[in-house]
Amino acid sequence: MHFKKITGTVLVAVMLSGGTISVAKVRAERAANAARADQEWLYDDSLPGADPTQPEFYHQGSTSGCSSTFSEVCGITAPVDENSDPENPKPEISEDLIDQMQGNATPTNVRFKP
Repeated sequence: MHFKKITGTVLVAVMLSGGTISVAKVRAERAANAARADQEWLYDDSLPGADPTQPEFYHQGSTSGCSSTFSEVCGITAPVDENSDPENPKPEISEDLIDQMQGNATPTNVRFKP
């Protein structure tokens, strides 16, 4: 009789721990997907050597004050570069994004100074 109670208790504990591990995996996947999602980045042209094609000149922020009319880059929409420091994330700047900055493609992910 005691053997059945112990076995049942152990079985329940194993099932509960498996559920906890599954929840942790789902949360980790959601966090990773959020990091890969496009985010808004503002370009800081006040820094020495500022270049809109280089990620170190961007910081996260709203591009709502920017314009869609082609001029100087104000901000971009891009995912976080997986290789950047999590404490100081930087955007992943693709060739397509650079083409948009240079006016060689429709600027769907680039915003310009008003």
